[in-house]
Amino acid sequence: MKHIRREKNIHYIERIFPYLFMIMVDIVFLRYFYVYGNHYLNSDPGSEILLANLLNKTGEIFSKRWYYSTEIRLIDIAMIYRIGLRLFNSWHSVRCFAITLALAMLQISAIYMVRTLGLKKTAPIFAAILAIPFSEHYMFLVAYGCVYSGHIVLAFLQLGLAIRCARDRAVGQQAIRYIALLLIGVISGLHGIRMLMLVGLPYILATCIIALNSAKKYDLKSIWDMEEGRLILGSVATFAGLICGYLINAKILASIFYFKTYDDTLLLPFLMDSFIRQFQFFIEMLGYTNGILFTSVEGIGSILSIFLCIIMFALGAVQVARIYKNQLSPEKMIGNAFIILAVVCGMLINSTTGKGLYGEASAVAYYFIGFLLMITLIFQYIEKSEFQIPGIKTLLSIATVGVFFINGYNTVQINLHGWENPIESAAYWLDENGYTKGFATFWNGNVLTEATDGRVEVWVLEDRGEKFAVYKWLQEVSHSEELPKDEVFFVAQNYEVEAHPELFTEERKVFEADGIMVFLFHSANEIPIVAN
Repeated sequence: MKHIRREKNIHYIERIFPYLFMIMVDIVFLRYFYVYGNHYLNSDPGSEILLANLLNKTGEIFSKRWYYSTEIRLIDIAMIYRIGLRLFNSWHSVRCFAITLALAMLQISAIYMVRTLGLKKTAPIFAAILAIPFSEHYMFLVAYGCVYSGHIVLAFLQLGLAIRCARDRAVGQQAIRYIALLLIGVISGLHGIRMLMLVGLPYILATCIIALNSAKKYDLKSIWDMEEGRLILGSVATFAGLICGYLINAKILASIFYFKTYDDTLLLPFLMDSFIRQFQFFIEMLGYTNGILFTSVEGIGSILSIFLCIIMFALGAVQVARIYKNQLSPEKMIGNAFIILAVVCGMLINSTTGKGLYGEASAVAYYFIGFLLMITLIFQYIEKSEFQIPGIKTLLSIATVGVFFINGYNTVQINLHGWENPIESAAYWLDENGYTKGFATFWNGNVLTEATDGRVEVWVLEDRGEKFAVYKWLQEVSHSEELPKDEVFFVAQNYEVEAHPELFTEERKVFEADGIMVFLFHSANEIPIVAN
């Protein structure tokens, strides 16, 4: 009896511990974000709070008064910021509140998705990884900036639901699933062509593998009664929804709202060097950092990132062999085929369209879903392995998380802990001295507003050589219609001052700190701004 009770206790601990571990990881990094994250200012994610503030004022879901970037998003972090702005006066508190909710949604959707791949024990441990800023790029795009959190949540829900179509033969429940897939697909497609590339293309290709495999085993009539047939119908519903949503985005929303589409994207010459560089970006997204000491903690984490990448692609090759030999269940076959195809398609798209041409690991965002789900291949291997020692699977899973944790620790130490953004000093000076309206270029503009909790309004300009123009990107449309009156400021960096010595003179300079300077002008007319 004692032996049976002990086994039950071990089994219970193994079930509950991964969730406790996930919560512990969440608390560790959310604390870092709250204590030190106010220094991590960036105009891209910062624009989402400005948009949320505008939407709260107008009461709109989408706004014709805002210059969006490359897409318009229905499911967006700005929706959570809108709630936070009604609860908190501090915009940093608003951001941390939004990160917490976005992370919870991300982890719930991740657990839902990866459990379809059979990862019932390690699903929360995989979800814990999503909370770790294991690279600066991942922190910027997901863990802290939450730029692509909505995309990932939608993709996980869509994939999880689509794969679960194989499980139930009940006509009523199947119909509900197909309708839900169609609706989620439409919502995803409203975000533009990105979701078609992230989810639609690799999933329809994975479905083709299922269809070809089924054609060898069943006739056309009987296939629809099998799991493979239900997966194919789920894929059709998914893709149809994405296409409908994309058409609404391209034909209707694009004619009403201001955002840049990818319609002018051209194919570039395919070079193998460009394709190989995608592996470099993959490793950098995992946390590899150059220019650091080999024997330092950062160096160890970077080396581990290389090994992690090798393991992930090796396990990917194993899955390709198992798919080819038809050794997987239909659910796992379509799930793992999607993972491999999502990464391959993303790398090919980047290589042929120039995404990541400037050597930025953030190019992995064009196949983010496949990138994240590649991690699950490690957990799939751990869960299917037979170990005699109790708890060894949990320990191996935690060891995997440990690699990400080391890189997460390195990231927050380098980018958050003990570091202050020089733009903050300029923002505080403007706020303390009562200057509320002025100009800056993009990377200095929106962060000034965020750092002052919205009290300083900035017209974002782009440098066109001899003159400036209002930048039609992530700011209010009204800024291009009317310039601020009376005395205004211009926040500039060293290279901008050097490019316009006749404008940024010593007589006009009133503040300088760490290469950031503030210049005062009697009116906006003194600044050479051309009409757009």
